[in-house]
Amino acid sequence: ADDMHALYYNPAGLADLARPELGVYYARLFPSLSDQTRSAQAFLGGASPLSPDGRWGSAGLGYQELRVDDLFKERTFSLAYGRRLPGPRWDRLALGGGLKFLNRDYGVGNAVIPDPVFNGGRSVSAVGLDFGALYTLVPHVKTGLAFQNINRPDLGLVSDDRLPLVTRWGVAYDNNDLRVTADLTRGAYLIGRNDHRFLVGAERRWL
Repeated sequence: ADDMHALYYNPAGLADLARPELGVYYARLFPSLSDQTRSAQAFLGGASPLSPDGRWGSAGLGYQELRVDDLFKERTFSLAYGRRLPGPRWDRLALGGGLKFLNRDYGVGNAVIPDPVFNGGRSVSAVGLDFGALYTLVPHVKTGLAFQNINRPDLGLVSDDRLPLVTRWGVAYDNNDLRVTADLTRGAYLIGRNDHRFLVGAERRWL
């Protein structure tokens, strides 16, 4: 990502931001559930270079929310910064870091009997750390490496529920009209088991 969405994929991508950007989306999820449960996901974010020539890098702010009626709400506030290293020897390399404030809030729904899981409260918060690098191999070809949840933030109410360390490596070819990318992601979403995902995508611009 080389736009404001680098907030969530690789903060080093913010270094190549040419102008301020703003993004927003809202989606209703699973609208036809038989119990009429309403769920939705929303995002609002923006990023901007810190100087007209980009020499000071770029910073971004983002807010993301996942809500399921009054049963569950997950919120993420993100702050990220990315910059290309100065000097002719290092300007191919961009580095970035991100700070995330995470919160989960559990509602009671229609429950009548108190659940001992919530004896200590129904909300939990934590801080997550991300780091990323982006390197220009040759003109129009870049490779990137990103680490999410480096500190394994714990969002468990009673027992540990740590977010997995997610590692992403990717390669992209971009000549303005055509972009082709490949991405390999590794994360331990289940205890003791690693999940690997390989993704390939392309986009073409005609206008």
